[in-house]
Amino acid sequence: MGRGEGAETMRRVATILMMLIPVSVSAASLPANQQLALKLMKDRGDDAASRDAATVLVQTSAVGFASGAPLRDVPVNAKALKKAVKAETKAAKPRFVDATVQAYVSTFSQDELARLTSYYKKSAKKRGKMDPALNAKFRQVAEQRAANMAPLRSALPGNLFKAYCTRATCNDAVNTAIAAFGNG
Repeated sequence: MGRGEGAETMRRVATILMMLIPVSVSAASLPANQQLALKLMKDRGDDAASRDAATVLVQTSAVGFASGAPLRDVPVNAKALKKAVKAETKAAKPRFVDATVQAYVSTFSQDELARLTSYYKKSAKKRGKMDPALNAKFRQVAEQRAANMAPLRSALPGNLFKAYCTRATCNDAVNTAIAAFGNG
């Protein structure tokens, strides 16, 4: 199997994994403001977007790895990589959702979160206009979310490759190449 075929296989595997792995955030265990933030995120579709961001970033790292970006002339164990992708995607999704929850909580007061949750409960036809002051804060949410996710994004390749090496034989040369790729 050529490098291009391996990358295509990993893309297919990643697509399937994206559909199979649920998020594991339990709203009942969160403080009230975080529960409201999670509810608002679900109503706006931001929870799915956060899970999708984690999935895409793990998949991108896996495709780069499978296509030979970190290692030249070293065969990739596709089965081990598939399991590593599944494990890291499952681990990353709740962290990305939490980063978004924290962005909402740090931007909106509990009262504002409650008002927004009520606003999004209504059907699109019955909503009317959103309070402009609240609407303007969504830019802050996006900026805070990006800041919260930056360390998560930079850690993903290294985490994925560590997960890979627990499933495949990685010698010192492989570990060194993976460490360099994961930190780049």
